[in-house]
Amino acid sequence: MRAQDGHVYFTSLVLSVVDGFHLAFRMVQLLIYFFPILFTAPPTDLFGIQFRKTWVHLLLLTFERAGPAFIKLGQWAATRPDIFPQDICAEMTKLQTKAPAHDFPYTKRSIEKAFGRKISDIFEYFEEEPVASGSIAQVHRAALKFRYPGQKLKPVVVAVKVRHPGVSESIRRDFVIVNLLAKISGFIPSLNRLRLEDIVPQFAVYMTTQVDLAREAAHLSRSIYNFRRWKDVSFLKPLYPLVHPIVFVDGKMCLSQKSWM
Repeated sequence: MRAQDGHVYFTSLVLSVVDGFHLAFRMVQLLIYFFPILFTAPPTDLFGIQFRKTWVHLLLLTFERAGPAFIKLGQWAATRPDIFPQDICAEMTKLQTKAPAHDFPYTKRSIEKAFGRKISDIFEYFEEEPVASGSIAQVHRAALKFRYPGQKLKPVVVAVKVRHPGVSESIRRDFVIVNLLAKISGFIPSLNRLRLEDIVPQFAVYMTTQVDLAREAAHLSRSIYNFRRWKDVSFLKPLYPLVHPIVFVDGKMCLSQKSWM
């Protein structure tokens, strides 16, 4: 048992060192990305409107380049004019959610691992090319298998949302760094008024529902119930039990990327 415990401890130590290396590398990368923003932040209110507009646009480009966590942070900021300046909110609405799609073998493995069944046992057909790919996940069109074999039933066309590989771990690391940046921002007068130390925990709650697709499905189900009497309000409709933290199936196929991403 002691030898086994020693092996576990050593493995844990190695993983911690590797994770620390990845975290340090990512921190350097983000510092390079954000240095122009931090360096030019103090004079944004001193050099006129045009300088301010240029700085805000540079902030947008930096968030796009920094990856999923920052793209989602920017999108969330765009919905919070009660916290962020109006010009930043307006600029962040332009954030692009398009991202490279992962390959179909990964999608197939994810679905089969999530539901414990072969993909061919669940779907009548499954389009390998995604109809949309965002910073967190991508969406495929598919049709569920007939519930009663032999009977001619209209195929149930669905959308299948599959989380990208490594997104959860990448965002976890970025959150460690975001918390550090929030603390640093408290010493920069032009950023201090944003109260980032108070904002980050709020964003963390929002981000949890974005990364964990099972939580996203639960929120959608709650919204469907809460707005059941509103005929003009529509939501994606999770199909239980085909819901998992890395995959969920939507029974209301919608090709609008904004609806999914």
